[in-house]
Formats: sequence, structure tokens, C-alpha cells
Amino acid sequence: MPSGVPLNLLKEQFSDAYLRAVAAVAGCQCSKLIPDVDKIDWTIRWPGGGAKVISPNVDVQLKCTEDCPDRDSPRFAVDIETYDALRDERVAVPRILVVVFVPNDTADWIEQSEDQLAMRRCGYWASLRGRPPTDNKDNITVPLPRHQLFTVEALQGILDTVGQGGAP
Repeated sequence: MPSGVPLNLLKEQFSDAYLRAVAAVAGCQCSKLIPDVDKIDWTIRWPGGGAKVISPNVDVQLKCTEDCPDRDSPRFAVDIETYDALRDERVAVPRILVVVFVPNDTADWIEQSEDQLAMRRCGYWASLRGRPPTDNKDNITVPLPRHQLFTVEALQGILDTVGQGGAP
């Protein structure tokens, strides 16, 4: 790990880059919300897209963590305040959770050559909208469906759904 920069800040920067790369290729605008006071890190907007809703957008709570111990069933522990904010159905803009998984060693996070820049590993997304409240006091483990990779196609599909008046 590079000296002087805490690992959690490196993970934040890496996950920001991942989200921005996906959004750029999907033809979207994205804005980082500073400060994060509503459990939302980013807003992604699809200019001109949509049918019922013009220029649909989605709010994103972005997390990054080291390798998932169970690759067959990825999951992530979310604090209760964030869980409640993401499951709330009263929000005007749909919200999703995106969790980027990275290798344990920061040296393995990217591979680079003249032909490619490969970011390792991947991100998954989940909508917690409408999930039930929990009696947990600190956090709740959220399953991240393997088929819900956060990709260009997935983001376009999410925004298309929002543009049709639905929620992801």
C-alpha cells in the first residue's frame, strides 16, 4: 500500500473511478455529492434518455471492500442508517447500492499496458427499496445477486427502467 494514504481512502478513490468509468461508457453524467448527508454518494443521469421520464437518474450509495469470502453469494454489511435510507420508498429519485470488490493487495487492483487498463475485480448493485425494517442495531448483511454486476449494460437497464417510470 502506498505510504501515507489510508486504505479506506484508496478504496473510495478506486470505487469512484470504477463508477465513473461505467457511467462514461454508458453515456451518462455523474455527480459526486459533497458532503454525503443523505447516505448518497453519487447521482447518475442519462441525458435525453427515457420515455415517460426524461433524463432519468438514479442515486448511488457506493462502497468498496476486499475480496468476497464467498464468491458464489457476494454480500455486504450495511450500517442500519444507510440500510433505512436505501430502502425508503418515499424518495423522488430511486436509490441503489453499488459495492466494488477489490483484491486484498492494492498492487493487484489494476493491470496496465499500452493496449489496456484493466480494473480488478468487479462491482455488484442492489436495490433495497421496499425491504422490511430490521431489529438489528449496528448493521445488516445485504445479499448482492451475482447476476447484478454493475456494468454499462446494467446501468443502462436501470436508467431505462427509471425512464419508463419504474424503480430498479
